[in-house]
Amino acid sequence: MITPDHTGEPLNGAMKEATENLQQRTGVGSPVRVALIGAGPLSHPIAIQIAASLPGITLVAAADERLDAARRIVTEAGLRIPRVVESAFGLQAAIRWQEPAITRNWQLLCESPLIDAVIETADDPVLSRAIVRLATAAGKHVIPTTGEWDHDRSAARIEVVQLNADTGQPAPASRPRTLAPDSEAPSPFPAARA
Repeated sequence: MITPDHTGEPLNGAMKEATENLQQRTGVGSPVRVALIGAGPLSHPIAIQIAASLPGITLVAAADERLDAARRIVTEAGLRIPRVVESAFGLQAAIRWQEPAITRNWQLLCESPLIDAVIETADDPVLSRAIVRLATAAGKHVIPTTGEWDHDRSAARIEVVQLNADTGQPAPASRPRTLAPDSEAPSPFPAARA
């Protein structure tokens, strides 16, 4: 996540470049489209941060087996009342009309070509692993917030950053680490689109 310092300026050159790229994407109407899967404890602060302070990144959908929990995530982030979707067609229509979508079917979000990144906020370790596997197989950028799948090496490469449970920000002592299988596989993370 990109976090400016108290002056509003990015903390370093790489973050400044990332912020400029995101602002440029916003200017041409092509924000990074993010889906949140799961209503775990970090889902609300992450959704609020995306909606309120990350230009160039748009929360387009949320999934949870409890639709009321997914709806609450979206509305508490200050977004419009979401459209309930149960098919790929419904999800695509909501995204194209710039309406937030909610669903019980998290697989739709992992597989949608209109979603660039998935944030996994499930509080079930088995579900977390399944989300990470499917999203990486679909070529999505994946931001996991739980560590239960940490020893599962079925995904080709996963960047892991520990998040502070209170703020949703990367923890100060956290160093990203890459999990990779024993045999090197091509990265599932696609290059940025032009």
